Amino acid sequence: MQTLFQSLDDTGKQQVCAKELDFLTTCLATNPKSYGVWHQRQWIMAAAPQPPWATELDNCTKFLLLDERNFHCWDYRRFVVSRSPEPDATAGAEFGFTLDKISENFSNYSAWHYRSTLLPKVHAEPSAVNRIQKDALDEGTCVCGLARPR
Repeated sequence: MQTLFQSLDDTGKQQVCAKELDFLTTCLATNPKSYGVWHQRQWIMAAAPQPPWATELDNCTKFLLLDERNFHCWDYRRFVVSRSPEPDATAGAEFGFTLDKISENFSNYSAWHYRSTLLPKVHAEPSAVNRIQKDALDEGTCVCGLARPR
């Protein structure tokens, strides 16, 4: 793929990436827990001149409707949100998304895990890196209360 990319302009690269993402979507319909397919999807998104971030976030939501514990999809969702400039792709919005998923199924470990990675971003302790505000923990809003961020 890298060799092919070297000979294409941005329009050509965008077309190849769009076709590859379509192909990978059909692959995920057959095997939604394929490491290789999710990894290739990340590579394509990183290589695309204009990655369709909003579409990919929407695709993640759809795949999680089919299997709410698909950690491959959750991991890819983290990748998409971490790189997306879309206004809906924020730690706060994702924290709310995990609230919805946990409310649907309290034992969804994948949603809880993703939520734990968002806590230091949503309830950041200003004086320390990767720390959570003590008052958020004391109130229980970030873990047990399932409250959306303030």
